[in-house]
Amino acid sequence: HYALEIKDPRLNFVLNTGDVACPRDIPILRPRLVEQQLNVAASIFLRQELEIDPKKRVIILPKICEVFKNDFGGDPFTCLKFCMGGLDEGTASTIRVMMMDMSNLVIRYQHASDQYHTSLTYRDEDIGLAEC
Repeated sequence: HYALEIKDPRLNFVLNTGDVACPRDIPILRPRLVEQQLNVAASIFLRQELEIDPKKRVIILPKICEVFKNDFGGDPFTCLKFCMGGLDEGTASTIRVMMMDMSNLVIRYQHASDQYHTSLTYRDEDIGLAEC
């Protein structure tokens, strides 16, 4: 009945509450493409929402990572390691360099937002796969 047989933290990047901390578009998942679509959704979400400041040594994780932190391992560091799988190689490499000295690294979550998109759109399979 369901395309997914196990709990997958990437689903959290598909959930959309309509606030500006979520992308404006919602992917339409297709059973035959669900793995690729979850990868694309995670990459798009993280590209828009994860912030890094190498000079200040600060990484700000998306709010969704705090809300569903147990899905990602329960703590900010484990969540960051999971999220790195959805980032482009340049960003992931920058984070790996920052993680070489954990003593001064700050990992925190975005603040909650009280602002909402005025409308949402859907992203069909062909569009979603083409964006990555």
